[in-house]
Amino acid sequence: MHVNRYLIFFLFFILLISCEGKVEKCDLQGVLEYRKIVKTESNDEQQISIISIPKTALKDYYWSIGHDLLNSKTTSEFGKEAGAVVAMNGSYFDVDNGGSVTYFEEEDRRIFGSRKKGQPWYINEAILNGAIVIKKDGNISIKKNRKEKFFIKSKNEQFVLVAGPILVENGKRKKLPQTSFVSDRHPRTCLCITKDEVKLVVVDGRRSDADGMPLSTLQELVKKMKCRDAINFDGGGSSTLWSKSCGILNNPSDWNGERKIANALLLIPKK
Repeated sequence: MHVNRYLIFFLFFILLISCEGKVEKCDLQGVLEYRKIVKTESNDEQQISIISIPKTALKDYYWSIGHDLLNSKTTSEFGKEAGAVVAMNGSYFDVDNGGSVTYFEEEDRRIFGSRKKGQPWYINEAILNGAIVIKKDGNISIKKNRKEKFFIKSKNEQFVLVAGPILVENGKRKKLPQTSFVSDRHPRTCLCITKDEVKLVVVDGRRSDADGMPLSTLQELVKKMKCRDAINFDGGGSSTLWSKSCGILNNPSDWNGERKIANALLLIPKK
């Protein structure tokens, strides 16, 4: 009986990811590519927004992380203020008082530390097993989370932002924590790195036309996109993908639109 149930789920998932349905496009005015995939299969509604950045484009752009110590801002505000061409919401934050609740470093300076167990908005360490690392040359990578003193001592990074969980590492699926955060359907935000591209992925949810995904489904999706490494960011009402040329590309789930957040991943033209 269990085998049949797993087989049915597997066949359903293959049907889901093999049918792209309606694809909406936006001109990002360059080598960057955007597409929005709307899928309707077996009573499962999905809207997935993806921006693909060829690694060769990094001769003209660099990665950065927008943040503000005093004020929470929307993803689009971070993007506009930095002169970015695209922006995506970042890692977990204190919804009540603002500020990151995960380790964040800029230019070898510790800006925020990860919250400890018992503190408000603490995130389980099993979730925070990865970090987005932006080197001083503007290139981006996904690394395992390390103790804070490791990142503080290392002098190679422009930014370090802890997030998670890691979905794919070196082309292999990572075992996911067994929590409702992982298994429930939510809007999701994800960074994916393939052999030739960096992909920004946002899955809509909590809407009548978008159910959201458990992380296991997102994991399968990024594997299908040939991601060598992929990591989950903050999701839910925070999930936002923005471009300078087209504005907000997904449908944020909060009733009043974009949520104010602590940080955002930015792609900025070189001058």
